[in-house]
Amino acid sequence: MQLKTHLRSLVMRHVSSAQYQQRQQDKARKKREQRGDPPVVHYFHQVDDPYSHLTVQKLDQLRDRYTLQFQPHLTTRAGADFRGSDMHFDQWARNDAQAIAADYEVDFSPIADGIDEQQVRQANAVLANHLDSDQFAKLATQVGQALWHNTSMPELPEHSEAQSIIQHGNTLRTQLGHYQGAMMYFDGEWYWGVDRLRLLETRLVDLGYSRHPATICVPQPLSTASKPSPDDTVTLEYFPSLRSPYTAIGHQRVLDLINRTQVHVKVRPVMPMMMRGIPAPRAKQRYIMLDAAREGRAHGAPFGHIVDPFGEPVRRAFTLYA
Repeated sequence: MQLKTHLRSLVMRHVSSAQYQQRQQDKARKKREQRGDPPVVHYFHQVDDPYSHLTVQKLDQLRDRYTLQFQPHLTTRAGADFRGSDMHFDQWARNDAQAIAADYEVDFSPIADGIDEQQVRQANAVLANHLDSDQFAKLATQVGQALWHNTSMPELPEHSEAQSIIQHGNTLRTQLGHYQGAMMYFDGEWYWGVDRLRLLETRLVDLGYSRHPATICVPQPLSTASKPSPDDTVTLEYFPSLRSPYTAIGHQRVLDLINRTQVHVKVRPVMPMMMRGIPAPRAKQRYIMLDAAREGRAHGAPFGHIVDPFGEPVRRAFTLYA
């Protein structure tokens, strides 16, 4: 093994461990307590982001359930380097949000193909007046509906300093270590989108912040997959990447799904993003590793002993597919 690969594997192994996750939480909590600050969940809302539109619809439920503060911030979209394929990201996000909305009992049925910058500025200017209001989630949902349905914005006063408020949100998000909208941050750990709220809630329950610890607001949807009839022509197209941590933790669940449903399968292996020249800034790499490791542990598929196959090992493994 090359020295570079060995060192990279050691770092990935360390960052993905449960011990590292716990240390990050403890470190952030101690710093906050030393400053004398109360516990706060920070929520970063991006008005033209489908995932933010889903997540903000759960904000009032979370506020009602947990005893600590949920503080919204307004942010702008991540830079192109964080978006993978900048050409396709917006459409993929819309499709994905539509696909999962009903499972989380939220609404997302966009009519607009896109949202122009003037609409975004107006939406932010309206919401900037309500960041500390109990009405923020309701208004943010109404504003989102107007944006995605090309209807009139709620007739409310606009904040004259909205741009500086947005800049503050962007700066805080960067300082805390992220780049994306629809993010929740609590004491050293990030949770992206409505489908990661269950992990935040589980942590808050464990720490004693829940008014109703027996349940959580946003559980993971239950699978309803069943075996198709003999004449069904359902085909599952599976795009594994040999360097993807999400492939690593999800592969067995994909196999289980195939065995349970007996669908037709087309395996379409893809080259790792960074081996295709797609940039992945350090903050994105770090979040992917932390999130995938956390998901793996939650689903009984921990990483274990990581060896990064970047480069020639991936190419050699691909020769087996033929």
